[in-house]
Amino acid sequence: MRGNFYGEGMISTYQVDTKIKVELLKRLNSADLLTLCESAESTMLDTYGFSIGSKKWQPPMNRDLEEYFSGVMLIQERQLIVGRVAKDIVGSLQLLLPHKQNKISSFAMSIHDLFVIRPARYSGIAQAMFKFAEDYARAARYKLIKLSLRADMEAAITLVEKLKYKRWGVLDKYEFAGDQIISGYFYCKEL
Repeated sequence: MRGNFYGEGMISTYQVDTKIKVELLKRLNSADLLTLCESAESTMLDTYGFSIGSKKWQPPMNRDLEEYFSGVMLIQERQLIVGRVAKDIVGSLQLLLPHKQNKISSFAMSIHDLFVIRPARYSGIAQAMFKFAEDYARAARYKLIKLSLRADMEAAITLVEKLKYKRWGVLDKYEFAGDQIISGYFYCKEL
C-alpha cells in the first residue's frame, strides 16, 4: 500500500493495488457524487447497513443523498474517505473531528457512516479505508479513534476486532434496521 502525503504529513491517497484506491475527497465532482450516491443507496437497500439522518429512507434516494453528501463536504469537522475500484466509488467512511473549540475531547476522532457495496466486500477495501483513517489520525496527532456498529453487522464487527478496536460498551436499543430495533456496540482504538 503506497501513500501520498500533503501539508503537514496529512494523507491524500492510498493506492492499494492496481484496481483499489482509497482517498480523502476534498471536492465532490458530479461523477463522484453520482457513484457515491448509487453506492450508498445500494448498501442501504441491501443491508440497512448505512444509515444517515433521522428519517426512513425510501427509493429513489438519489436527491436526498446528493443533498446529504454535498452537505458533508461543507462541514469542516467531517472528512470523507472513499474507496474506489477503477474510478467508481464502492465504499466510504466519514471521520468526525472535534470542533476546534472543543478542547476537552480534542484528542479523539470518530469514524461514522461506513459502507462498502456487496460486490466489493471482502476485497480489502474496508480494511484499507480503516488503515487510511488511522494514518490520517496519527498524522493529525489524535490519540484515539471511536466508532459504533449495529450488532447485526457481523462482517464489520469482525473487521474492527481484527484491527484491534476494543469493544467498551453495548446499547440494547441502538438503531432501527428495517422494522426492528437492533443493539449496538461501541469501540475505541488507541493510536
